[in-house]
Amino acid sequence: MIRARLIRAGIADPLTALPDMHAVLDVVEDILSENRPEKDLVSLHMTLYRPEPGEQVFDVAETDPSFDAFMEAVGDLQ
Repeated sequence: MIRARLIRAGIADPLTALPDMHAVLDVVEDILSENRPEKDLVSLHMTLYRPEPGEQVFDVAETDPSFDAFMEAVGDLQ
């Protein structure tokens, strides 16, 4: 499913075409997030990005601009 999504977006070889594995993981997150109600998205994000015990919780206001910049750079992979 991930490879098909990338191929449809014109990325035939993600390991050489994308800058790092974080870009691939962003596609996985996008696939997991599709068609989920907002309450399920919150639960999914808490599962994926929960802090390690004792780690400070991050503020999404700090991460959203970076994610938005990334999505603008790679375009819509749908």
